[in-house]
Amino acid sequence: MKYDAVLLIAFGGPEKMADVRPFLANALKGRPVPLQRLTEVVHPGAA
Repeated sequence: MKYDAVLLIAFGGPEKMADVRPFLANALKGRPVPLQRLTEVVHPGAA
């Protein structure tokens, strides 16, 4: 049998800047991400 499918997963999104890090921590569920990379995502262009 052949299947065509699309799986959509939504995490929502943070409502304000203070919510970005907690949102990412929840979305990553303990996956190891270097602190420098998280900082680049939270504050693009600052690094």
